[in-house]
Amino acid sequence: REEGTMEMSLSSLSIGLELETWLPNVSALVPQRLRVVRSAADLFALVADVVSAKVSAMAPSCRAKSRLVSAEQLDWGRLWTSSGDASIRPTPMPLSRCDASPFPVELASNVMRFDEADVNNFCDVCAALRSPPLRAQTNESTGLHVHVGRHFDGGFFSVRELANVVAAYVRFEGVVNRRLLP
Repeated sequence: REEGTMEMSLSSLSIGLELETWLPNVSALVPQRLRVVRSAADLFALVADVVSAKVSAMAPSCRAKSRLVSAEQLDWGRLWTSSGDASIRPTPMPLSRCDASPFPVELASNVMRFDEADVNNFCDVCAALRSPPLRAQTNESTGLHVHVGRHFDGGFFSVRELANVVAAYVRFEGVVNRRLLP
């Protein structure tokens, strides 16, 4: 232990993830849900519904807290949420795909723990994003942001604790890297 600090365990750590991506043809989602889309908020809700349905249809490999995705701000931190991100710039589509409607979207995770259920839920969300009709894409304007904190005990990190956070990430790095969009 360092003087004046308390050593933490992985159970006190929280992690939040932001997946920045873009969908090459958001209009492909509309037949899936037959709904009127009048605004960007309606589109984010549509994306949330499609991702929720796909993730919920997957057989969970372990007990997940929630497999739902929302577009509501009040769900931020509690559920995965879909929203906009002005920094995402979809790659222009070839002229042969003039019917395509690329749509930038960010999916932010709920406040998660470093445990198997949350890692598997993250992997399922990535798999849902890759699959039709979503077919999420990445480019130089997209990314994965990782936020690590001590949400569950309200403390702050010592130097040793920061080293432990990095070690925990390294433990799951292979799983994360295999699930990232190309």
